[in-house]
Amino acid sequence: MYCKNCKEYNKDDAQYCVRCGKPLRMRRWTRLISGLSVSAAVALAVIVFFIWQMNSGEDSRDIEKIEMNSVQKHDTKESSKTAEQPDTPPYIWKVQPQIEADDIYYVACADVSNYSVNELYRQHVSRYAVIRKGDTLGLIDMDGNLNGEMEYRNITAYFDSYYLESIEPEYIEEYGEEYSSFTSDEDGAIDILDGIEAGYFSERGFYYCGGLQGASMSGEEDIQKPDCPFPVRRGTGIMYGEQDVLELWGELDGTRYGVWNGDGLASDFIYDECGSYSDGLLAVCKNGKWGYINERGEEVIPIEFDASWKEFYPYESMAMENPEPKDYCYAASDGYVVLCKGGEWELRGTAGETAVPPGIFEEIRPVYDGMCWVKKDGKWGVIGLE
Repeated sequence: MYCKNCKEYNKDDAQYCVRCGKPLRMRRWTRLISGLSVSAAVALAVIVFFIWQMNSGEDSRDIEKIEMNSVQKHDTKESSKTAEQPDTPPYIWKVQPQIEADDIYYVACADVSNYSVNELYRQHVSRYAVIRKGDTLGLIDMDGNLNGEMEYRNITAYFDSYYLESIEPEYIEEYGEEYSSFTSDEDGAIDILDGIEAGYFSERGFYYCGGLQGASMSGEEDIQKPDCPFPVRRGTGIMYGEQDVLELWGELDGTRYGVWNGDGLASDFIYDECGSYSDGLLAVCKNGKWGYINERGEEVIPIEFDASWKEFYPYESMAMENPEPKDYCYAASDGYVVLCKGGEWELRGTAGETAVPPGIFEEIRPVYDGMCWVKKDGKWGVIGLE
């Protein structure tokens, strides 16, 4: 049969037109009416007309419901998109990006009095970062304030504080001498340092040779293991007695890393580099790419990122005359991880979720106390994470 409304052909048993959706049942009623008397036909036609009106109303209401559901679903999708891409950024400015510097960065941990050498492959945690302008260095806090002057040629970690070497010796009237070596504690107090060699004789480290082995400068046989996972490298033999840990680490240089956790290996020796455990993760490197694994050796952040730390001097470089920094990755801190890929920086949570997406900042530094240094339009500032 053909639809009276749009002339579309429909099957004989069709209820509605496949093209315009109008009811087709009137045609069957028309055939029935043709065999009735005039009065009966009129009465039947009136009945049919009212039935048709009722059906049409239901069809209209059905169409309205479909349209309303479609609008609601569309609105829900738009709301979902809005939730995924909020108008407000996931951070606030604590220090506006107005600080000019060639770099702001953190140095490697060097607290051998409290940690084994295996635990030093992470940044020194401090509210002060190193700021570099040309060949001069200084310390800057999370409020953007310099601690003293930009007058140092070298800044490294020294136990749980900073070691600062001034460009020009400074005369200290109290002692009647010139000094060029200083320390700065967590409160920012700067003091002279006399005898930098002192205190490094508690060095201890661990390596693998048929099992976990320990070495120390004191010759201790029973060295307390770290109470967290830590990176180990494979040795060629067991060392006995007093050991120069720096020399031992130099011998192990170039061998691959595994991760020791508790009483055994959590991973095989498959990593070219492996950072120390921090905030539940260890930074690992394979074939020049970095990612992060957990204490069980499971990959949490894919090994596909570039190095985020250009000012890393490994522990063993202390034995070198003119050490060069190596490309490395900052450790996770305060629940976040700094990532860099192809020049684009981002910040993720330690579970792998995005905190600050790539493309917003030119560089990002590790989080300390809910804040971190970032570079925007060539200048540095501090953001607070929401």
